[in-house]
Amino acid sequence: LCQRMSSPGPEDWEKMKRVGRYLKMRPRLVQLFAWQKEVGSIEVYSDSDWAGEKPSRRSTSGGCIMRGLHCAKTWGKGQPMVTLSSAEAELMAAAKSATEGRGYRNLLIDFGKEATVKVHMDASAAIGMLEKRGLGTTKHVDTKWMWIQGAIRRGDLQLQKVGTHENPADLMTKFLNAETTEKHLNFMGCW
Repeated sequence: LCQRMSSPGPEDWEKMKRVGRYLKMRPRLVQLFAWQKEVGSIEVYSDSDWAGEKPSRRSTSGGCIMRGLHCAKTWGKGQPMVTLSSAEAELMAAAKSATEGRGYRNLLIDFGKEATVKVHMDASAAIGMLEKRGLGTTKHVDTKWMWIQGAIRRGDLQLQKVGTHENPADLMTKFLNAETTEKHLNFMGCW
């Protein structure tokens, strides 16, 4: 909705009514930071909505950073260019997620804490491209993915597959039904 604020159309009004109905049903949201033991990893969930912005056909990247049971950060942002495939849109989202995860790791290092960064994605094609060496036949792919490949080889970054319906980053990229929204919010410690 925020992406279309400057020139909303009829479909945006329908989306706004949907958000309004949800907020009327759930007028209060609490984020719980329950006591937990020291956690040695940063779990970053990544997703994209390929060509979801109708007028420009740009994709949206979204994600969240989890430290144990605590959601430390979320984001949803339009991608700067049109991508040629859903795999490329997922790669752009992965690049954003990896840099956010590494930034959070650097913050923890400043506080004297070590942590590994794991990026969870639901796109098998993008994971396959990132885990191999070099670009192969994907010549249109940018150098930022080469950076991720290098980080994986050095052990600075790990990739993990997450089920399509288990990815909380969907909250930042798609309109979801109330049940799925509740499930993802609960996963992120929000009630």
